[in-house]
Amino acid sequence: MCRGGNVSGRVRPEGHLSARMKLKYIIGVGLALAMSCQATIINTYVGVDSATGTGAFPLSTAAQLAFLAALGGPPSSTTTFESAAISSATPQTIGAITFTCTGCLTTADPFAAGVHIVDSVPTEDGFNTTSGGTKFYRSTASGFGGSNSLTLSFANPITAFGAYFTGVETFYGTTSITFNDGAPQTFFLADTGNNTQNGPAGTQFFGFRDTVGINSITFTTTNNATFRDLFAIDDILIQGSAVPEPGAVGLTGLGLAALLYLRRKHRGARNTR
Repeated sequence: MCRGGNVSGRVRPEGHLSARMKLKYIIGVGLALAMSCQATIINTYVGVDSATGTGAFPLSTAAQLAFLAALGGPPSSTTTFESAAISSATPQTIGAITFTCTGCLTTADPFAAGVHIVDSVPTEDGFNTTSGGTKFYRSTASGFGGSNSLTLSFANPITAFGAYFTGVETFYGTTSITFNDGAPQTFFLADTGNNTQNGPAGTQFFGFRDTVGINSITFTTTNNATFRDLFAIDDILIQGSAVPEPGAVGLTGLGLAALLYLRRKHRGARNTR
């Protein structure tokens, strides 16, 4: 079923329209309705396990399973970072995604942004979530206060995205999720550290499905005063652009067929003169 969108415009009185003009009006309304069927619909899948460290994260796992079930099939791409080189280089292309970290710490530092391996860094700064794995991608500001961003650009437009996030602590800063599907969309990562300093951070899964394809997603961290928040992302799932809604296809096809009929009829009328 088509959702969203309104069709409006000036309509001439019914008695003043010729049969041909009536048909053109009907075609115009049909095409407008077809366009309205493309209205954005976003479904989100969120699960948060606060202050659990690297242990089990049942709520996050449940959200991931709900996201996968909604896809109706396997994701078109999965990024676990397990085969990626350990690096703080930016931009860095891994599989179907290019990671660009702006305003991030990219020097040789155990807290630097980029692909990391499990080490002695406290879990509040992010960790691996892949079963049996060791690697993850971390976003870290180059300084304290201010903001930094991590942009994920996709080789082809996607309509579904999901991933695990660890080390998100609003005590240090807040992280927004923005993308554009024809209109700007904004969400926020939840706190996983009970909003306390140096507390054991937890895990969250954030995912969404959109009816319109998007080319990139940006995670912007606004750091508090003299702090900076570090977070990690792992097990990224994406799905390519979906097939247009059947109702939209049908209306568009009907409008185009009627236009073709009018064109042929007009040619026939000229040939008989």
